[in-house]
Amino acid sequence: GLQKVMVVILGIVALFVGIKLTSVLNMAFFAYTIYGVAITPALLAALTWRRATKAGGLASILLGTLVCLGLKLFSAFGPERLNPEGDPFGIPLIYPAFNSTVAEDAREQTLRTITGHLLEEEGDYRDLFTTRAAPLTRSLGIVYRQPVAVRNGWTQTEFPERSGRAGIQSQLAFLALHSHPGRSSPTLRGKAIREVFMCQHVPDPPVDVDFVGINDDTNTARPTARDRLVAHRVQPACKACHTLMDPLGLTLERYDGLGAFRTKENGAVIDVSGSLDGREFEAAPGLGQALRNHPETTRCLVKKVYRTAVGRAELGGEKDYLAYLEQAFARAGYRLPALMRTIATSQAFHRVTPHEAEGVVAYTDTNTGGKR
Repeated sequence: GLQKVMVVILGIVALFVGIKLTSVLNMAFFAYTIYGVAITPALLAALTWRRATKAGGLASILLGTLVCLGLKLFSAFGPERLNPEGDPFGIPLIYPAFNSTVAEDAREQTLRTITGHLLEEEGDYRDLFTTRAAPLTRSLGIVYRQPVAVRNGWTQTEFPERSGRAGIQSQLAFLALHSHPGRSSPTLRGKAIREVFMCQHVPDPPVDVDFVGINDDTNTARPTARDRLVAHRVQPACKACHTLMDPLGLTLERYDGLGAFRTKENGAVIDVSGSLDGREFEAAPGLGQALRNHPETTRCLVKKVYRTAVGRAELGGEKDYLAYLEQAFARAGYRLPALMRTIATSQAFHRVTPHEAEGVVAYTDTNTGGKR
């Protein structure tokens, strides 16, 4: 009777909703929404309100379910002018997989990758830019679209080659941090690569720069970020800096503002070719290999470790000492513990020399024992 009719009706509704929900992620998100709206109020009432009745609880569950289904059907089949961006309230859902847990896990993932590779395994620092090691949680696995066997906690996996990910520059923490709200930014990502990994300062943009063109990501004539950045690369006031940043950041455009993988933007195939100081490559793995082989990458780390160790910037007279540290770092296979040991055991780290005012320091070559 009535039960059979309801089964048929709900089946038809589920079919229509399933057609509009084109991914497992969207389906899971909608299922949790129905659960929260329909079940939670009735459950809270049953636990905290003595006057709650079975009829009231059933009515709450039924009404919550109908409201969710109604809004979803309205957003899918209603007039577009009444539900902009596919949302009946006019609020676009840009990153349905993002929440505070993903943000915290993304930071922890990069930290685990770095400490695991550099300190626990004592690996080559340069391999951080090419590694496919991927410590994951269930929440991160949803964004990376990679299965995670454990329900809670962390598991150590590797990104498959087909994922297009390699290096910490392709992890969510880096990609999301260096993006604009709601969209990716090749310029911010390229700037971060230059400044964070290579210690190269990129000047701030002029105050009168027109950002209208690049910010308009709905322009069908310029569907991709590469197309929209053309204007900045040809304007004399912008060209010098954007030539440094954009060829690097554009290689990461297969990742949206959250860091999720994509192949198209506004229906157009994304071109991920780029270059670094004359060397051309494609996508995140190519960028990682270019960073790995670039001398400024290891030189930058030596500077940062030394600055952290002595609590100040390097002095003008320490140029030769930094060059010595770079050579020692290379001889040690670019292993961070060895670099830290070299700095900590040198006279430059724990002694004040008579020539400190002139920026001249003394240190001991750990290979020959000679003072320099």
